[in-house]
Amino acid sequence: MKTTKLFLVLSLVLIVIFSFVGTASAACVGEGRTIPLILRAPKCCTGLSLIKPMSASMVGISGICTAKCGNGVCNSATETTYNCPQDCKVTTACVREGGTVPLIPRAPKCCAGLHLVLPSSRVIGIMGVCTR
Repeated sequence: MKTTKLFLVLSLVLIVIFSFVGTASAACVGEGRTIPLILRAPKCCTGLSLIKPMSASMVGISGICTAKCGNGVCNSATETTYNCPQDCKVTTACVREGGTVPLIPRAPKCCAGLHLVLPSSRVIGIMGVCTR
């Protein structure tokens, strides 16, 4: 009698566990979310592609689900020159004398012989001006 009850309890526990595992693996991963490096990892939702992590040093994830890579705009929340070089091209252009350096990730540098002067007051979107 005790063996039968134990068997029933264990059976129910296993059914619950396998039901949960099946449900978890069936769910898809949305835009900008990462896929963990695990067995039976979830897939990206329909219309999204898996791109590499943002850098080679990121561990524990197989990549990021996105539809934005390849649209010509570098989305700094998910894309870098490492995982989406077609959108996040390395710019070699420099800012000439009197030009402003924008306050953005991977902002261009001042041209050779110039240095960046910070504005005397806070200017939204501007890191500084290139001068001699």
